[in-house]
Amino acid sequence: VETLRFRHMQQLQRVERFESSPPSQNFAGFVCPSCHRALEADAERVRCVGCGTAFMWRDGVPELVVKAEIVSGTMIEEPGVTPDELFGQVLAARRALERDRVPHRTLLDRWLPPSGTIAEVGCGTAFASGFYRSKDRRFVALDLDGGMLRQVKRAYPDVEVAACDSRALPLADASLDALVGVGIFELDGARGVLGMREAARVLKPGGLLYACITYTNLVRSLGLAPRWRGNTITTLSKQEVRKLLDDNGLQVKMLRECSFAHWLGPFKRVAGLFPTVLAAEHDTALSYRMLRPALAMVANSLVIAATKA
Repeated sequence: VETLRFRHMQQLQRVERFESSPPSQNFAGFVCPSCHRALEADAERVRCVGCGTAFMWRDGVPELVVKAEIVSGTMIEEPGVTPDELFGQVLAARRALERDRVPHRTLLDRWLPPSGTIAEVGCGTAFASGFYRSKDRRFVALDLDGGMLRQVKRAYPDVEVAACDSRALPLADASLDALVGVGIFELDGARGVLGMREAARVLKPGGLLYACITYTNLVRSLGLAPRWRGNTITTLSKQEVRKLLDDNGLQVKMLRECSFAHWLGPFKRVAGLFPTVLAAEHDTALSYRMLRPALAMVANSLVIAATKA
C-alpha cells in the first residue's frame, strides 16, 4: 500500500510540474529576437540568457515580440471572432489545400523541401504547416496574432508556435531549410526590405524562400492602392522584387503572377467555370497557359521561389 501511495504521489508531482511549466516543444529552437541568444523559460515568462529581455508566456504561446508596431492592431486580430470560429478558419484553410483549389497547393508541392525545418511566418491559419507537416518536416508557425496561434496549436499539436514580428524572428542564423511567407513583406513598413533581410538571415545556404507579395499590377500602377481592414497595403513590381531578393543574396528560381480571380468581385463564382485558370492555376492546363498573359496584368500577387546563395 505504501509503495502504491508513493507512486501515486510521484505521478501527481509530475502532473504538477507539467502544468506549472511550459511544454518544451513550444519554445525549443527559439532564440531571443533581439540578440539571437538562447532562451530559458519558467511558468510565466521566457527570458533571454544573453540580454536578459523577458517575454510573456500566455496560454501556451511564447510572445517573442520586440517590434510590435509593425502594423496597426486592426491588421493583427479579427474583432468579434470567437476562438471556435478561429479554429474553424484553421481547419478550412487546410481543406482548401486538400481540394487543390488554390494556386499555392500546386506551387508548394513543387518547391517545398521534403524534409527539414520550415517556418511559416505571418502564418495566420497556418495552411502550409497544417497541410505539409510530416515526420520529416518540422514546422514552426509564427504570427503576431496570439489568438490565432492558440487555435493553430489546438489543431496541430506537433507544430511549434510563437508570437513574433517578421522583422525580428526568434530564430537562429542559418537555422531554416525553408521559409514560407504569404503576405508579410508588404507589411514591414519598409517595402519589404526589413522582412526580406530577416528571411535571408535565418535561411541556410541553399534554403528556400517561398513568398507571396501584393503586386503592382496594371490597375494599381494607375493609383488604385489596395486596402485591407482600412489600411493601405504596399505593392511591389517584378523589378522591385528582383532587386529585393538580389540585395539579400537570394537567387530567383520562380517569379510569377497569381491570384487572377481576386479582381472578379461579385463575379467570383465564374471561377468555378474555369478552375484551372482562376483558382488552381495549373501550368499543365492549356486554358491557363493561353489566358495567363492577359490575366497577368490584373493578378493580385507575385509568388516567389528563391534560394539563398
